[in-house]
Amino acid sequence: NKKNSINKNGINLNSCAKKFDKWDSVSNIKIKNKIEKFIKKKISTSQMSKLISIKKIINFCKRN
Repeated sequence: NKKNSINKNGINLNSCAKKFDKWDSVSNIKIKNKIEKFIKKKISTSQMSKLISIKKIINFCKRN
């Protein structure tokens, strides 16, 4: 979105944190909050540290 300057067209299933300068710790907290709201439960720090790509996030949400 415009706040974090990430072009949605540049994101795909294989996109990962390493490829986006703006995917920093603040962005990670925002992503964590969105996922928790979507799956309606809390995510541990260790779980969140494994969610480093769009694919992993999607698979995690499907399992939960």
